[in-house]
Amino acid sequence: VGTKLTIPVTVSQCFNGGDGSWDNPYEIATAEQLDRVRNFLGAAYKNTYFMLTANIDISSYSNWEPIGDIANPFCGKFYGYEYDDETGTYIYHVISNLTINRNEDYVGLFGYCDSAYIEGVVIMNANVTGGINSDTGALVGLSVGSDSEQTQIVYCSVTGSVTAVGGFAVGGLVGIAADSRIAQSYSTASVTGTSSYAGGLVGYLQSSIVEDSYATGSVTSTGEESYAGGLVGWNNGFVENSYATGSVTSTGEESYAGGLVGWNSSYSEIFYCYAA
Repeated sequence: VGTKLTIPVTVSQCFNGGDGSWDNPYEIATAEQLDRVRNFLGAAYKNTYFMLTANIDISSYSNWEPIGDIANPFCGKFYGYEYDDETGTYIYHVISNLTINRNEDYVGLFGYCDSAYIEGVVIMNANVTGGINSDTGALVGLSVGSDSEQTQIVYCSVTGSVTAVGGFAVGGLVGIAADSRIAQSYSTASVTGTSSYAGGLVGYLQSSIVEDSYATGSVTSTGEESYAGGLVGWNNGFVENSYATGSVTSTGEESYAGGLVGWNSSYSEIFYCYAA
């Protein structure tokens, strides 16, 4: 008769190290470890910290499942770099070959973020596609927060392409940003939407801030009621010290296009920005 052997596995063994605290974040060095972040969703993990410690190629995931949704959002802290004590410098790591093609509400590396903090995430060669009524961005599909705690996305960047076929909003970095702050970030990704709010950086900006950021990718939105902006598709927030240089096209009935912003609401503000 065989003997049953039980081997305990700690949470830290699911990662490359760390305990999830501020001074000892969970260390992520592989695609599999990155995928395990989805096991830490909701407000209970608001003060859980993650840190990339290596470049990660996620091409082995042919159709990445976004981390977080409206029922279980990502609320934690995620850093795309580590600090080298010997040199006193920050080492940024790259997430490459992100591929998503999903007919879901929230499409991106992170699907839905609520009062989260994401810093220094670099995504290269993204190929992200969302379906009907989706909020689609390479980094985050939809980011929300509150008056007391915004979702913050800083020092992040994207290259590649982002598409929403009949989606609500599509952006190179973020689909919808509501009660959020995006700073020191950029996208060179091409953005394509169908009857969508399409922006080089953010598709739809609501009660949020974009500052010290830029987009250089082309933006195209086709179909009825299409909005295309080089930086932001629809702006109902605050944009400062930012710019866009990509080509912008919007076609169809009641369509709008702008080098910087596709549509600027009466409640929005823009300072020290340009499009070229």
